[in-house]
Amino acid sequence: MISIGYFPTPLPNEDFRSILYRYHLCSLNPELTDTNKELFDSKTEFTVFPRGLEVMLRKLPLSYKFTVKSIINNYTLLPLLLPFISERRKEEVLNDIYYGGGLAESCVGKLVGNKYGKSVSDLIKYCPSCMKEDMSNYGCSYIHREHQIAFIYYCNKHSVKLISHCNDCGVELKYSSVTGKCKNGHRIEYRNNNDDDDVFEKNLYQDLHFLISNSNSIRVWLIKQRYLEYLSSRGYLEFEGKRIRRKLFIRDFTVAYTPEQFTRLGIDVEHITQRNTLERVFWGDLMVINLPLILLIIRFLAGSLENFILIGIPYSCEIPFGTGPWSCENKHCPSYKKTTIHRCNRVDKGFGRVSCTFMCEDCQVGYVIEWKLRTVAKEKKHKKIIYSNEKEDLVIQFLEERRPYKEIAEKLYCSVDYVKRVGKEYLKQQKTGVLSTYNEVAATIEINQDNFKKKIYRRALQQVLNDYPKLNRYQLSLKCRTAYMWLKRNDSIWFEQHLPPSKSIKRFDWKEVDEALAIRVKEVAQQLKLSNPSTQVRRYTIMSALSKNENGRLKNYIQHLPNSNQALIECAETKEQYQIRHLPALVWQLKTYYNYGEVTIESIQAYRRSYRGITDEFKHVLREKLKEINEQWDAVNYK
Repeated sequence: MISIGYFPTPLPNEDFRSILYRYHLCSLNPELTDTNKELFDSKTEFTVFPRGLEVMLRKLPLSYKFTVKSIINNYTLLPLLLPFISERRKEEVLNDIYYGGGLAESCVGKLVGNKYGKSVSDLIKYCPSCMKEDMSNYGCSYIHREHQIAFIYYCNKHSVKLISHCNDCGVELKYSSVTGKCKNGHRIEYRNNNDDDDVFEKNLYQDLHFLISNSNSIRVWLIKQRYLEYLSSRGYLEFEGKRIRRKLFIRDFTVAYTPEQFTRLGIDVEHITQRNTLERVFWGDLMVINLPLILLIIRFLAGSLENFILIGIPYSCEIPFGTGPWSCENKHCPSYKKTTIHRCNRVDKGFGRVSCTFMCEDCQVGYVIEWKLRTVAKEKKHKKIIYSNEKEDLVIQFLEERRPYKEIAEKLYCSVDYVKRVGKEYLKQQKTGVLSTYNEVAATIEINQDNFKKKIYRRALQQVLNDYPKLNRYQLSLKCRTAYMWLKRNDSIWFEQHLPPSKSIKRFDWKEVDEALAIRVKEVAQQLKLSNPSTQVRRYTIMSALSKNENGRLKNYIQHLPNSNQALIECAETKEQYQIRHLPALVWQLKTYYNYGEVTIESIQAYRRSYRGITDEFKHVLREKLKEINEQWDAVNYK
């Protein structure tokens, strides 16, 4: 990877695209796509929000102390939008910004907005007065990020109308104004255009300034809580807060602003009246944020965003499942129907649904209930009984000791049916090993059958090729469909060598696709392993984590992707690699839940059957690793 010897120092409140364009001017690259390829390994122009920053950051000189967080906070408009996104969605956005991917996978691009409410302007806008000041102070003008908000039309500092086209020739300015001139050489200067001190826009700008200054401390759960408080205090929630009084809210809200104010913010009043528009704003988990509509609603409810966030209103409503304690619902537990559960795990499912998990500490058996905002109080709630992984392992351990089902059930406070079910699954896994020899024989027979089919179908398709040499692939498939489809699936190398070239394959440079996909496979595999999943990272685990497009290419065109295939083979974990990686988690479980002093290889084997039957050499490797983990654990606990 080629490092970059120089990168521009960002200017105050500069849009990240402006920094990239100033680098483009210094690089002497002919096109923006060339610069983007050089910085991000992407053949597109600069995107509104950066993607794949990890590639660029690795190329920068060591003296540049850029981080993904500093770029987002200081040089993009993302701080205006991230507070309205759930943690799950936020993680998707940050992964997109850091690692990038294909355009079809882009989620950060959705934050720009849609036809119902734009957040970021499609056109790059400038303030002529700011340009003049920038030329005087820094020797060049640049794109100010606050000017790129879609529904802001005036510079807050100078009260000058923002422009996106040259006043002399009408050409779109785009990035050219960084030099102080349009593409045709006309200098961009301030001209008196009866600028006005717009109070409405000034108020919006105050909300935006508060939002961008406090973005890191505002969370979506707080915003949703404030919605409940203010809607309830203004009488817009029905009894017990189960539904919003839409007609009343829409009537008052649309009267509070003029049609011109809705229009200048790009908001269609008819869209507000559509089904679920308001519910999505108040309770939804959306990626496309309608920022202008949200700001208007907040100003309508609280007067300003600052009041909305800082001033809470006392509000009472039903807490899903109450405050506890809760009863154990396992009829085999000695504490059955006693209020022994003091903690629960509530999960917000969106749209007024909450799922809650209760786990009894006495029997390690729990249950899950879903709570709905509109549920009638007398409606019976369905309980789904769940068992911990530790209980399943103990059942298997007792089964291996040949203990009766009833004794196991009584000892572990569970039903006999559960013990039988676990035993049945365990026997299935055991049979897999016992039948391995049979499977090898069956596989040999199947191979011989495939070879026979291969000869017959090759001969049939070759005959059609000889009789009709000018037919394309589609016409051949109609003439000899069975042989065509079987060979395409099971004998792809011969199939591709003897049939006319595929038009779809000609459209791709497979060598280039293969190189990019191999890099992507390695990146995804590394991310999977760093996330430390509880299962082995195999070939198809990596493929499933890729996009649908990438996964489809690997499944259907692997013969054209040798580098990607090799990357999958190299990145897939062996059983030994997985066992070493998963060892710290097992040590933590044994020490935390079973109070083991020092964990040994024997205790690991007793706890996890997958570690049994390993070689002596690998046992030695695990012992050394366990020794290191135990020492680290003791050092941390001692501190």
